[in-house]
Amino acid sequence: MDYDSYIKGCMSPLMWGIYGDKRKGVCIEFDYNKLNIPDDCFKDIVNYYPAVNGSVSIPSNIKTIKDIKDFIKEKSKEMFFTKQESWQGENEFRLISDKNDYLDITSAISAVYLTSCDSIECLCVEEIVKDTCEVKCIDYIKNPRGKESIPIAINCREIREIKEKAKTSPSNAINQICKQALELYNSKKENENASMILETYFFPEIKMISNWLL
Repeated sequence: MDYDSYIKGCMSPLMWGIYGDKRKGVCIEFDYNKLNIPDDCFKDIVNYYPAVNGSVSIPSNIKTIKDIKDFIKEKSKEMFFTKQESWQGENEFRLISDKNDYLDITSAISAVYLTSCDSIECLCVEEIVKDTCEVKCIDYIKNPRGKESIPIAINCREIREIKEKAKTSPSNAINQICKQALELYNSKKENENASMILETYFFPEIKMISNWLL
């Protein structure tokens, strides 16, 4: 679920690290109100506690299938919706069913998130969804009100087009900087005592003096 701030669930580094194939996977965002959840499903927010029971004892008077189902229903919060507090960053909502093999999410997908806008995975996702929902990339920008970086979600196709235009733009000074910095590195990389600071960068029309450190 989303968090009690502007941070959306798709922005959680914890979730990407544990469940997102080390950031190579995808995060699918759903509109909960559009999920067709069967009435016989268990569904609830997961609660987190400092200590939880390792198991649930079944009373000796439980003998029939109906007894078992009634017992599970009575103990559902303890059995299915309780976790140790070290997992609370997951902010999890669970759906559990003993009858349904899958949940139809076709009409409920609102966006798909990745961590790279130009990866093979991203291009494959865009091909699969066919503009039925947005495909976005999780990136970080500097917080204008502080020193830390904050996560943002940007449209993959739009940012990819901006990058491609920048690569060939004559006004993009970064291209010239990178080229000259690489030339300096290649010319001095065999000498570990050589300075890797290029103080002067040359451009077609202007000269920039700076202290760029490779």
